[in-house]
Amino acid sequence: MIGIYQILCTTTNEIYIGSSINIASRKAGHLYCLRNNRHPNPILQSKYNFYGEKCFTFSILEVCIKSNLLEREQFYLDSLKPKLNCNMIAGRPPKMEWTKESRDKMSKSKKGIPHKNKRKYTKNGLRKIRSNNRKLFLSGKLGGIGSSHPGAALIEEQVLQIKEYLEENILEIKQIANMFNVTYACIADIKYNRSWNHLRSTKKVDGRSKIRSLTYEERLIKSLIYSKFNNKNDK
Repeated sequence: MIGIYQILCTTTNEIYIGSSINIASRKAGHLYCLRNNRHPNPILQSKYNFYGEKCFTFSILEVCIKSNLLEREQFYLDSLKPKLNCNMIAGRPPKMEWTKESRDKMSKSKKGIPHKNKRKYTKNGLRKIRSNNRKLFLSGKLGGIGSSHPGAALIEEQVLQIKEYLEENILEIKQIANMFNVTYACIADIKYNRSWNHLRSTKKVDGRSKIRSLTYEERLIKSLIYSKFNNKNDK
């Protein structure tokens, strides 16, 4: 059923006006949110928490067609002026507008209280933490970076070779990943210096200069780095 509905608090005679293309479903949604203390309208939720569900009644004001729904809702909002609505414009989600006094009161209550997750460090403490993190990073014990880490998929020689491939800018990232039997993300991290940058940083290259019409075999033939490493392996 499409139409305009009303929620009445019988204790205070205050009302809430709403509209829906499925009033029965909307009623069930209101009750679910109110019972679980998660209704988006804080005014309606506070009244429900204080007076209880028995003091609220749900009724249909008008049945209309979908095209006139917002127009008719706005008519009831303007004529009845419901006190439980946060927003007096039809079609907009509920928005609570706090007064300046309320904002000042909330701000004053929170001042001087440190955040529960906030930690305080001295300058010497921060210096020591950074030094330890640097040692862990270089040793490969931080973030799985480095050949000494048991979960590392590459060794330093392979990473240096990958960096040469990337700087040569002939092979694509996916092709390099397949060559070394690693993931695309692993090669991308090396390319953008998110990992293994303690060896040396990968130089930036212009991706637009790559010849995208070549096949994988043609790229291998053109790659000087590939032929160099292959010649070493053959010997």
